Amino acid sequence: MKKALNKFGDVNTEAGYMVAEDVDDPKTGYYPSISTTIARNMWYNKEIVKPYSYDNNTDMILRQSLDSQRTNVLFASRSATDRYITIGDRLYRKVGDIAAIRKSDDKLMRYSVRGIYLLTPKLGINDDGNHIYEYVN
Repeated sequence: MKKALNKFGDVNTEAGYMVAEDVDDPKTGYYPSISTTIARNMWYNKEIVKPYSYDNNTDMILRQSLDSQRTNVLFASRSATDRYITIGDRLYRKVGDIAAIRKSDDKLMRYSVRGIYLLTPKLGINDDGNHIYEYVN
């Protein structure tokens, strides 16, 4: 697959531009949309998408759903590092990092970087252990 992706990145071919989405850069061979599609289809595979356990002490909820389930839609984590994680049967994608800084009298007391994770829709259908994937746009 890596060899095929490298060929997609070749500016002399049109293959990269045919599969590229707005976030992709075919000139450099950088295709985050492909990894997102794989993660959204293979969310149940613990080798591809790592399970994560929400930590009330170090993680911070930034937004919850307004329905009765109160699902964490957006949260900040100090300990999660993977680009995609699952919490239970929910898939989250890392969308950025923020720096948490605490100062007192212009002196830096504490500095930490926290990853921001967004609830992401899963793709495919799981029917009694049979998986039907959605890899084509």
